[in-house]
Amino acid sequence: MCRIAVLDDDRNWCMALQRFLKNTFEVSIFNDATSLIEDLIQDVRQYDLIMVDLSLPPDAYGEIDGRKFIRYIREVLLEPPILVLVTAFIGKNELNSGEIFCKEADAFLAKDAGLDEISRQLQQLLVNR
Repeated sequence: MCRIAVLDDDRNWCMALQRFLKNTFEVSIFNDATSLIEDLIQDVRQYDLIMVDLSLPPDAYGEIDGRKFIRYIREVLLEPPILVLVTAFIGKNELNSGEIFCKEADAFLAKDAGLDEISRQLQQLLVNR
């Protein structure tokens, strides 16, 4: 079973996502970037994919937000693929040209795309990696 790390500060959304994906993926939830970085230090290859909320606020130290985390991961790791979730207020054209937001990400998806679409995108990224 593929392992996915989800980095998002919305605990309720994370629990819903984890419940939805539990039969297909092993999902680990992180609500701040520092916790996930500490986990990755233990074993950098433990996740097959990382899903990140682009609008993640800075961590408790005020240093690492969603964008900085993605850049950090890309500098340190070539893998795993990164799926970035963005707010529903982003237009489809802006979403399709995701490099505007963060060129280090492998794919972008609006948070309100629905759980089925998120699952489909995860599977597609894992097949193409």
